[in-house]
Amino acid sequence: MGILDSTQGDGTYVKNYTLEDLIRKLDFAVTTTTDTLRDLLELRIDLECFAAYNAALRRTDEDIARIETALTNMREARANADMDEQTLTKLRSLSHEFHRMVVSAAHNSVLTSVYDNLYELLDISRQFTIGTSGISADSTLAHEAIFSRIILKDANGARSYMAEHLSDVRVKLQDLLRETESKTDDPSAGK
Repeated sequence: MGILDSTQGDGTYVKNYTLEDLIRKLDFAVTTTTDTLRDLLELRIDLECFAAYNAALRRTDEDIARIETALTNMREARANADMDEQTLTKLRSLSHEFHRMVVSAAHNSVLTSVYDNLYELLDISRQFTIGTSGISADSTLAHEAIFSRIILKDANGARSYMAEHLSDVRVKLQDLLRETESKTDDPSAGK
């Protein structure tokens, strides 16, 4: 829920939140609907396409190293593990880290803040899109394509590959939500 702030090598601390902030987070988590998830992904596509475009224009060598590390970690986790719940949780985290590093490389503090504050919501959608199979080979290739365009400072290419990748995620999310809705609508589905 974003209540804790954990920094490797520094520790974990409780963030400074008011009771109203916590209630809003709880309320949203409880009232998340399929429409909310669709809307969130729509917003995510806009934010991350903007981020990929600007990351290609503004990235530094340090940004490239961080994105490459996130991509390498994702590749290794996908290749070296069974798809148990712990691995799926790790893959969701690594996918988020890759996307967060792209957002960070855009060097837009407002975008970074908005994106970081949407983390919990983005993780809810990732639980659907990175289901029981983990990150697919196609998804890994999409991340690599985005990264290659950022390295080459190809802003339009980076935006295009991000849009394509997240459009694929949108299709997967819509399929999974339809499947979930049909199971909920079918009384015999639980039998």
